[in-house]
Amino acid sequence: MQCKVLQRTGLERLHLASDGIPLVTQAGLAVTPLAGPGDVEQRTQRFVDRHLAARPDARVAVIPDGPYTLLAPHA
Repeated sequence: MQCKVLQRTGLERLHLASDGIPLVTQAGLAVTPLAGPGDVEQRTQRFVDRHLAARPDARVAVIPDGPYTLLAPHA
């Protein structure tokens, strides 16, 4: 599944916010770490807010079967 996601999104569009995985480790994964001040919830909310401010027609989908949130441009 990860390969299919990477194929569709690319590394620059797949972000990870985690307080449990060191940034050095995250940098070695196939993700773009959401680094910065604050805890994981604050960093994630800031990212989502910026994404939606830059793309007013974007949609956000939360997938309940796992820890996934998708931000997609309006189609």
